[in-house]
Amino acid sequence: MAEYGCPHATLEVSGTIIDESNQPVENIQVRVKDNGRQIMQDAYSGEEGRYSEQGHIFPVSTVDLIVTDTAGVYAGDSVRVEVTYDKSHVAKGDHWNEGDAVIQYDFQLKKK
Repeated sequence: MAEYGCPHATLEVSGTIIDESNQPVENIQVRVKDNGRQIMQDAYSGEEGRYSEQGHIFPVSTVDLIVTDTAGVYAGDSVRVEVTYDKSHVAKGDHWNEGDAVIQYDFQLKKK
């Protein structure tokens, strides 16, 4: 019997972006990449500096969070984060599903 499918997981990234005065910064772009390849939609920080995005991905062991101020006021930043999956809710027999991962990371940006 042949079985077709592809490993998959759910990844949620979130956090807060503040400036050097610990004030929230809005409209900052956050990209999630694996080996230079974007794997989720961009997230943008809101009025309170919070960003959040969730997506279905091919399971990876690390991701790069890349922060960019498209207005050019703040210097960009990036970090590589290890991804850990929780398979506790995955149904028995659903061996393609690697589970869920949650990454929470806060950035403090400096003005250019």
